[in-house]
Amino acid sequence: MMIMVLCLMVYSYSQYFLREALEKTKQTVNSQTGKPTSKPSMKWVYKLFYNVSVLKIQIGTEITTAILNLNDELRKVIILFGNVACKIYDVNPNHFNTE
Repeated sequence: MMIMVLCLMVYSYSQYFLREALEKTKQTVNSQTGKPTSKPSMKWVYKLFYNVSVLKIQIGTEITTAILNLNDELRKVIILFGNVACKIYDVNPNHFNTE
């Protein structure tokens, strides 16, 4: 039960954080119906990330990592979540003007 409460807390906070960032930067993301919204549900945002994959290729001792299936909508969400998310997904935070 404690793990479930923790998961719900993270879910709620991430939804609040994203909605505040969208409102602050006056941006929107597309909803399930394709209409722009500044109040997306995290369920929808998580669903957007379903096809994102990490590809690691090792040639000798060198490992190359690539993030696959990122589109502009996902990059925008990643940038709104901040520098740590940008680093995880290897996204340039200056790709969009979020200010």
